[in-house]
Amino acid sequence: MPDATISPEDAATPAYPPPLMTKSLWVFDMSSGLRSFAINTVRPGGPFDKFILFMIIANSIVMALTDYSVVDDEYEPNPDLPRNQISNSLGPIFNWSFILECVLKIIAFGFALGPNAFIKDGWNKLDFGVVIISIIEMLDLGPNLTVLRTFRVLRPLRSLARFPGLRKILGALMDSIPDLMNVIILFTFFVICFSILGLVFWSGLLHQRCRLTPYPIKMSYFEDNNCNSVNDDCWGELAGQLQANYTSLKVHNPAFDFDDLGNPLNIADDHRCLQEKNVDDTWTQATSPWNTPQDCIWPLDSDNGRVCSVDGTGMHTCNHWDASAKTWCGSAYDWKGNMRFISSLIPYDTFDRVKDGEFDEGLAWGFTSYDNIFRAFTSTFQAVSQEGWTGIMYQTIDSWSTVPSVIIFVLLILIGGNIVLNLVLAVITSSLDEDEDDEEEAEEEKEENAEEVKVYAGLEGFVRSKKFGNFIMACILVNTVVLAMDYDGIQGTSLESSLEDVNLVLTFVFMAEMIITIPAVGPKAYFTDAPSVFDCIIVITSIIELVAGMGVTEEQKENGEGGGGGLSAFRTFRLFRVFKMAKEWKSLQVLLKTMLKTILEIGNFAVLLLLFMFIYALIGMQFFSNRMRFYDSGEAIPITDRENWEGAWEGSPRNHFDDFLWAMTTIFQVLTGEDWNACMYDAWRGTGWGAVVYFLSLVVLGAFIVMNLFLAILLGNFEGNDELVGAGGAAKDEGLGSNKYEALSSDISTKKLASAALMGDKWKRKSVTNSEENEKEIEMEKKDQDKAKAEQEEKEKAKAEAKALEEELSEDRTPPYKALYVFDEANPIRQRCTAIAENKDFEKIIITCIILSSICLALDNPLNDPNSGMSQALGVLDVIWTFIFIFEMIVKLISLGFCLHKGSYLRNGWNVLDFFIVLISIMGLAKLGPSSALKPMRTIRILRPLRMVSRFPELKLVVDALMSSVPETLNVLVISCLFLLIFAVFGVNYLKGTFNSCVTDDCPLIADDDVLGEFLVQWQDGEAHEPTPYSSLNNATYGAMFKTCPGDEAGGSAAWITDERHDSKKILSKEVCDCLCGEDAWQAMASQNFDNVFQAFALLWEITSTEGWTTVMYAAVDQRGPGMQHVRDYNTIWVGFFWAFMLVGAFFVMELFVGVIIDNFNRIRETKGRVFMTEAQEEWATTKAFIMKIKPEKRLRRPDGAMASKCYDFVMPGLNPKFDQTIMACIIGNSCLMALAHWTQTDTVSDLIEGGNYMFALIFTIEMVLKLFALNKRYFNDSWNRFDFIIVIGTNSGILLKLITGVNVGPVASIIRMFRIGRLFRLINSAKSLRILFNTLLSSIPSLVNIGGLLFLLFFIYSIMGVQLFAHIQMDGDDMTVHANFHGFWEAMINLFRFSTGENWNGYMHTMTGDADGCVKADAMVYNPESPWCFDDDSNKPNCSEINGCGGAAISGFETEMTIIYFYSFTLMVTFIMMNLFVGVVMDAFEANGESDILGPEDLDTFTTTWAEYDPEATYEISVENLKKFVDDLPPPMGFGKEHHASDTELTRTMRETGLWDVPVTAGENVHIIQVATCLAKRLVQAKQGDEFSELANDHPIEKKMLLSTRSLDKCVGDILVAMDKKEITKDKVNATLKNVFGGVVTAGTAVEAETGAEFPSVNKPDEAEVVVEEKKEEVEVEGVEEKKEAEAEAEARAEAEEEKPAEEEKPAEDAP
Repeated sequence: MPDATISPEDAATPAYPPPLMTKSLWVFDMSSGLRSFAINTVRPGGPFDKFILFMIIANSIVMALTDYSVVDDEYEPNPDLPRNQISNSLGPIFNWSFILECVLKIIAFGFALGPNAFIKDGWNKLDFGVVIISIIEMLDLGPNLTVLRTFRVLRPLRSLARFPGLRKILGALMDSIPDLMNVIILFTFFVICFSILGLVFWSGLLHQRCRLTPYPIKMSYFEDNNCNSVNDDCWGELAGQLQANYTSLKVHNPAFDFDDLGNPLNIADDHRCLQEKNVDDTWTQATSPWNTPQDCIWPLDSDNGRVCSVDGTGMHTCNHWDASAKTWCGSAYDWKGNMRFISSLIPYDTFDRVKDGEFDEGLAWGFTSYDNIFRAFTSTFQAVSQEGWTGIMYQTIDSWSTVPSVIIFVLLILIGGNIVLNLVLAVITSSLDEDEDDEEEAEEEKEENAEEVKVYAGLEGFVRSKKFGNFIMACILVNTVVLAMDYDGIQGTSLESSLEDVNLVLTFVFMAEMIITIPAVGPKAYFTDAPSVFDCIIVITSIIELVAGMGVTEEQKENGEGGGGGLSAFRTFRLFRVFKMAKEWKSLQVLLKTMLKTILEIGNFAVLLLLFMFIYALIGMQFFSNRMRFYDSGEAIPITDRENWEGAWEGSPRNHFDDFLWAMTTIFQVLTGEDWNACMYDAWRGTGWGAVVYFLSLVVLGAFIVMNLFLAILLGNFEGNDELVGAGGAAKDEGLGSNKYEALSSDISTKKLASAALMGDKWKRKSVTNSEENEKEIEMEKKDQDKAKAEQEEKEKAKAEAKALEEELSEDRTPPYKALYVFDEANPIRQRCTAIAENKDFEKIIITCIILSSICLALDNPLNDPNSGMSQALGVLDVIWTFIFIFEMIVKLISLGFCLHKGSYLRNGWNVLDFFIVLISIMGLAKLGPSSALKPMRTIRILRPLRMVSRFPELKLVVDALMSSVPETLNVLVISCLFLLIFAVFGVNYLKGTFNSCVTDDCPLIADDDVLGEFLVQWQDGEAHEPTPYSSLNNATYGAMFKTCPGDEAGGSAAWITDERHDSKKILSKEVCDCLCGEDAWQAMASQNFDNVFQAFALLWEITSTEGWTTVMYAAVDQRGPGMQHVRDYNTIWVGFFWAFMLVGAFFVMELFVGVIIDNFNRIRETKGRVFMTEAQEEWATTKAFIMKIKPEKRLRRPDGAMASKCYDFVMPGLNPKFDQTIMACIIGNSCLMALAHWTQTDTVSDLIEGGNYMFALIFTIEMVLKLFALNKRYFNDSWNRFDFIIVIGTNSGILLKLITGVNVGPVASIIRMFRIGRLFRLINSAKSLRILFNTLLSSIPSLVNIGGLLFLLFFIYSIMGVQLFAHIQMDGDDMTVHANFHGFWEAMINLFRFSTGENWNGYMHTMTGDADGCVKADAMVYNPESPWCFDDDSNKPNCSEINGCGGAAISGFETEMTIIYFYSFTLMVTFIMMNLFVGVVMDAFEANGESDILGPEDLDTFTTTWAEYDPEATYEISVENLKKFVDDLPPPMGFGKEHHASDTELTRTMRETGLWDVPVTAGENVHIIQVATCLAKRLVQAKQGDEFSELANDHPIEKKMLLSTRSLDKCVGDILVAMDKKEITKDKVNATLKNVFGGVVTAGTAVEAETGAEFPSVNKPDEAEVVVEEKKEEVEVEGVEEKKEAEAEAEARAEAEEEKPAEEEKPAEDAP
């Protein structure tokens, strides 16, 4: 049946069923009983709908129960396992349930036809797909059931549609999908650009490794010596012999030499693989002798895991300095990508020989390379995610070049990781933003006010009294301190007993509080108050703990091991007593209220997050379970090798998918960004390329979108919460604009001081303290805006006040008090010092000295030769700078006084800093105190340039945001510390002393004896066997084993049997380890621990940055109590603890820092522009700001020449859009061609690419030539044309040079190819949605530059301090390497940039605090001129000394403390604060580009296009005469449009309404584009807002900026138009006079000539006529302004009459007598 439908009877309410087809499936009509049953059954919210929801949840749980512990050779789980039996038996039930639901819905709604058919709903499409797959699986019709079964994991998605809260979040996500897709496209475009860049520069370079021989060796050399594996001892001996032979040959045979490419010359060697060069530029892929793989090997230098540089341009060139052990750089590929060796497992046993040189964990198993576009994209994507990017950069530094590599990766991180990715957060936040409803807050305020006026008496008054509250508060604090005093080793001490006694007293205090409070306020009031109920629960649990603890004996306490057990579970509830402080602590109370208020949204998000993780975990289990098991070499073990496969579980990666818990944990780890690339590498090794798709999609959807959704929800709920982020914001805002001039810096000019003070008074006048006054002020401002004269008088008065203040300030500013009790204000010395201190040139000199001294500090290095000329010069300059700064300080002290008076020297913060710096410098010169310790602190001197910030308003905005954020940041920091304290105390209670275990690698007694290993792993719960008593060690069975204890000084088993060790006490693993392996074998499994609250707090603080949290979690999961050996996955319950902490600590509490920074950033910006504005005013302000982005376009005229005009018609997009589209297609094709290039490509592909390059070069050359013909010199007016011109000329130059000379310009050609990538940006210019995002990034550049300046300053400071503190530390080869160290200023800068991205900053810090064997203290290190220190580039080897300083900062006695302070402060200042400013800037720019709801980018495009018709040269101005025509031609909504020809009356009225009538004009009677656009936009805003519309204040920054963009003169548009109308009236008057006098008609042109006094051409004019004309002309001019209105009306009437008058009635002028 066609389109017949049934509509609901009641259209006012949503009806069920919705409009449906008359017949579903062409069979069941509405009268059908089956269809009626189906419609009623599937009703939303009905019993069947709830049943289906239950089945979805149950099905999800069953799928998660799948047991993969036993699998077959296809990795399918064993169906006989109990959990799998349940899953398989319930599977058909779930399938048939969902099939039934699907069938009923199809019968009810129809399948495809009709408005509400089944398949037209998105969720139904998902259901139908899952059902079809289930049917295929049930019927065994699918070719690959494993793949089909994967789609079952999509079933849980169906539950999303059933929850309103989830639908809301999903709706926000769906609304943001278009913008998100644009961001993802922009991000992909960005990654592809850098990927192609890497493909051009680094293709094939990362395979190069240091080799023991100068060329590949025949495999027969080893085979003939019965040596076929690198794991055999003979391999190292034979390879070493070869290395010694070739090194000796080089020494004794001068003919043995190498060319520029490292090819050995004049060698005939039987062992050499091929008697050919290693590399040759003249070879092609086909002509290379290595085109055929050989049965050869190129022995690796196993001690050197770095990639190397063949041509010497990279940082690492192998060992060229040690004549006895020289190595050579080489690759398993030749330079054309041919694999030199055959595919074989010999000699590596478990992985193919083709992976030679790259299959190493330190090189990411060879996965991070730029050999093709796919691997390049993966590597670049990883770098942008800021995880593992330094490893890739270090490889390019070693193999290619240092400086370019650093620049490329720094740009990649800054632009991609900190700017482009933050657009995701901006988009999601924008979609979640809704207008706030203040009713709830108003009700809360009323309740609070009501509570404030209540007066309580009696017992209730006592309970609610301030004294009682303070007493309880003190008890809570004491309780918190008591809980925090727990530590490892407290057992059995007197302190433990004392703390227990205090805890007992506190328990009774809180019990008494509850007993008193219940009758005081009444049981109903008490138990309906959530905090009181919480208190009651805490007290009850404390009582239970107290009662339960009475039955514990001292011996049981001794064996309780500090914390695990039932009592500890109750003890942890005490922690929550700290939340009772919320009653007295407003900030905490507001935070908790806000958390409760937003718990629903966060709860919905948690469901969405868990569902997302659940689906990805199930998919991961399906594809990766049991596949991530590897040989020692790193190659995946196939399941067919059962013996090795089963034995490899213990050494398999901790992040795996073998069961549901660890699959979820691995997904969560990826979402936190911690080592997600290592997870991907493991899965990649185990399964292949599919893992890359899985993990990249997981990072994009999970880490970039879902986790940003969490942050967006937090920002939305905490944004603008002044109570949370700090009260008193209004006062601070006022202070920003009302600083007194005497407190300002002396480098501000007097005129600016006057303006600042005047502006401060103006803002103060506008400041209001309550909403009532604010409304009155707004009304007054509206009225004032209608009074132009009053405004003008106010401006004049303000100017006079400013001038008077300027004159006042320009006088002598010597403070009116005695300085230093000696110099009064009349003292000539003091007056001279004041003049010097306030002199601008003096300030410039000081700033120059500061900069130069900072440069000197950067050049200073503890590793420099102290006797070198540079060190001597730096010492002299240091003295000079010190005396200059001492002179500056003395001058200011004499001028201002020391500290007692207001405005004195030390009353200014910058001066305090200067004083401190100078004092340290004086102490250093005078040798007072530890000058070596004070020297690094002198770097604080470079903070002085911050005083210049006040001269740059935009930069000052950033500083203001930071400075004003300090109180709020401290507030949030305290709240964050409270949460950290709770988790820290909890961790100490359970985990103190548990993070150590016995490392048996170097302990053969245990490693080689399984029985002794059983003693080490004592199973306390009897899983393996009962604990062995000490007495058993004396018997014959075990006594011999413990006869001698290497770690026990007393020796012998007798030392074990003491009074402390008896039969009832268990053997500790630590004792067994000390006995059999020595004390050094008992080692920490993590750098951090929970041994006391301070260490636990530090641990939690470190992992809030998400760095290293998994290492700590694994230690907690493996621990079995203090002193016991770790067993893998023994305590998996601790996974939940770290999940909770990462969600609460890292993603909730720490993200409050982001919220505070962004909120203050916006608040400061609003303070400077949007304060005291209504919502309507703010909307108008944002629209005006949007308008100010407008820029006119030059209108290109069609040239006159035939050839040029044809070219113009052909190339201009408006005339021939196909040409531009073709060029865009060629750009895409050119980019694809560049991406097609890959390492190992054949000559055919190379020829194809080269031919394509020539073709595209020709096309772009033709494009350039055609445009040059069409536009001539105007071609270069467009920036894109100039860019194209440079690319075309450079490309063609390279091609011609190669064709003519046969020389390939190498790096130059690479650079030209790199610039071709820039053509891709033209695609952005042509895509409107991408252009908006791109413009967002461009508009944020100024702010980003300001932030970058401050960020560089911080890096500069910390780099200099780092060099001074840590340059002496010996490298360990793992964390501290030749790439990552503080040996020089630039190395420190790169290192700190790495830490700012969170890259293993805490692991590096802990490594630096350790001492290497044989190290020397920093103070004891002596420079040896004959053997200087060995630096990172190997330039001075072998004649150098290795840097061998001990760990920690170079401050004796505070090595570890200063190291921790350094890294913690840097992480707080840079990672948590400064880097978050990037988030604020990008979000602000995105909001600014999209916040004008009235006008869009397309409206501005239309405006500029129409404007260009009247301003073809883009002068920003058009004449007043053309203004009316422009408004008439401008399309709606800003104008009328060419389709509607507006009358003169309409235009005049519109111009008066919009304010165009009052727009000022230039001397040439022109109007500015910004003024015109603003006035026209004003009409739209007024139309939308109605009576709410209000103009902005004159001192609003938008108004000021707009005034700067125009030139205000005495005349306005109305004056010019009236004058023009006056001329028209004059013409008509003259015409009328002539008609009356001569009885004829003259033309308008003649009348004008008459008016201007010119002669009438070709007309006979009697003298009488001339006299009359002149007289009448004077009469008309005398009438003046009195007749203006009448004249205008007359002119309009006449114009209408003239339009209606037939043309043939007009007579020529010549007919007049």
